[in-house]
Amino acid sequence: MPLVLLPVVIIAPWTIRNYLVFHSFTPMRDNFGLELSVSNNDCARFGISVNERTGCFEKIHPNKSVNEARKVMELGEINYNALRLREALDWISSHPARFIKLSAMRFIAFWMPTENFDILNASGRRLERAAIYLMTLLSGLGFVILCRRDIKSGVLLISCLTVFPLVYYIVQFEYRYRYSIMWMTFLLGAMPLTACARQLGETLRVSLHGHGADSKIKSNRPAKLPPLMR
Repeated sequence: MPLVLLPVVIIAPWTIRNYLVFHSFTPMRDNFGLELSVSNNDCARFGISVNERTGCFEKIHPNKSVNEARKVMELGEINYNALRLREALDWISSHPARFIKLSAMRFIAFWMPTENFDILNASGRRLERAAIYLMTLLSGLGFVILCRRDIKSGVLLISCLTVFPLVYYIVQFEYRYRYSIMWMTFLLGAMPLTACARQLGETLRVSLHGHGADSKIKSNRPAKLPPLMR
């Protein structure tokens, strides 16, 4: 029970601050409507870097668009985000196929980070991507190993890895969104590696121990005498 209440206690001061400022119950952030709208519209692509390159981000985000910034000032932050949420939901309902495609691309990019879905020709961060790809693939096997050892820990980790990314499948992809749970991926991915290292060490130990025993046995045998001394 204390573990359940701890997050509530931590965010309570910020929630109270939001209510005093906006006169509306906002647990942490109120910009989900904006992010959903920016990520799902006629010009949107799967990731923020692509949206910036195409100019889509500048057209519809108040940080870049003067018109949208004016709307924030006129409507207020709460009402503006409510408006953008309605816009996003209307677009999604009228473009289901496009929304599903964007969400699928974001799902893949979240677990296998990429900016253009062209891994062979992608530039920059190659070592980082290679490490993440490898550990992500190994984490599946690591999860099986963990569940065999401690099912409760396995359920706890998989629940976090399942629930936490859900919102990031429907908003534009950005590398940093994965960082909060990256340690779980590497923890699980390290388990098959440590299991292999342990098995290899055990094999080498047995092999070396066996050779040592054979040498000892041979050293205890009487040496052959020359023919003249028999």
